[in-house]
Amino acid sequence: MYLKNEMEPGEDYENASGVRWSLLKHLRDASPMHYQHALDSRRTDRETSDALRFGRAVHCMVFEPEWFAARFVTYAESKSVGEGARKKWQAFQEEHKHHTILSKDEWDRAHSIALAIAAHPIAHELLQVGRAEVPLRFDTPQGVQCKAKLDWLTRPLGIVDLKTALHIEERVFSLVAWKLGYFHQAAMYRRAVSFGTGVPVFDIPYHIIAVEPSEPFDIAVYQLDEEGLQVANDELTDLITYLADCRAKNRWPGRYESKQLLCAPKWATMDDDEVGGFEVVNAGS
Repeated sequence: MYLKNEMEPGEDYENASGVRWSLLKHLRDASPMHYQHALDSRRTDRETSDALRFGRAVHCMVFEPEWFAARFVTYAESKSVGEGARKKWQAFQEEHKHHTILSKDEWDRAHSIALAIAAHPIAHELLQVGRAEVPLRFDTPQGVQCKAKLDWLTRPLGIVDLKTALHIEERVFSLVAWKLGYFHQAAMYRRAVSFGTGVPVFDIPYHIIAVEPSEPFDIAVYQLDEEGLQVANDELTDLITYLADCRAKNRWPGRYESKQLLCAPKWATMDDDEVGGFEVVNAGS
């Protein structure tokens, strides 16, 4: 299934126009100032953290295994013990400068996660028919262009997102999913698919495959509930409206523009015999 708002083949998603959820999240969690800083940092800093590198390896191993060897290589030897080891590591980096280099442990874990997902009946079924890494762009009524890259677009129409998580049990993962903006990301991705197909957002199911990043690589498959998605969708509308206003005024305020009242910590105003279990934390000089 081809969506009319897919990016052109070969278009660089990272540098393509459009606001992605990971940027809007700075607006939700902090302020327009933090959003603008994150945007500027993305333009100048392309460093990849260990977590991001491993996450990309997992996604490729699960969704596009046929491309894995072309994108990733494994280095199993020491990188820094002795001058000879350092020179060997530097030569390996130069030889594979167009690949992402994984440690043996990272490769093993990514492979184990892919095997675990293939062995999970529901996860396996969700990934039977569809397309991986589908980049979309869509316009909003506020005049803000957005973009989204789907982990997996299913047929019949639906979205699957893969997340690694230390705790995948529902009681904990639901808190993590809300705090990290997974519901808001889902709302944004459903808008992108709806824009390209005309299918109402509430008719586009959204699943998360949550997998432990280490042994035993347990897996849970969650379908996000409509009530949570509706709340997230409303908040997403507010965020996009706020961003449009900041752009129109070219004003990017921080969190604390008004004067704040700074109170002494609770324990400081107590008598000695009332302090009890309060713990004094050194927050800085």
